[in-house]
Amino acid sequence: MRSGTSAGRVPGYIEMLDDVARALEREKLELGLADVTPELLEAAKASLVHLHAVEDVAHAVYRSVYEERLTVDDSAMGMMLKVARRVGSHSEDDPQLLTRWKFLRDFMALFHRGGGHSGGRGGRGSQAAAAEKPVDRTPAEG
Repeated sequence: MRSGTSAGRVPGYIEMLDDVARALEREKLELGLADVTPELLEAAKASLVHLHAVEDVAHAVYRSVYEERLTVDDSAMGMMLKVARRVGSHSEDDPQLLTRWKFLRDFMALFHRGGGHSGGRGGRGSQAAAAEKPVDRTPAEG
């Protein structure tokens, strides 16, 4: 299970539903709230407990798939890097290789040089790199 206080997981939230339901039952106070009853609070609590469990499973599955994708990304990038390096090493014998494989070498330069920062080693500039840099959209654990 995840720990922390993500939306709907405020510490004591579920227990507070119990407390409010018991207080409404005990007080028998007419607050003019027909849509708030101890029974409805208990039903909401039951739904929340169920949905929290489903959310935990979904999160675990998502993280597993995400981590597996990262592993495959790493392997695929490694293979492309090998190709780019081999093209570079063979370009001494065939200078046209660099031209034919420029698309790959430019792509790999974005990652290999930390996003192609401007200045030094022929980077492409921070604006171009920022526009092409992949974004990690994994929800924060919480």
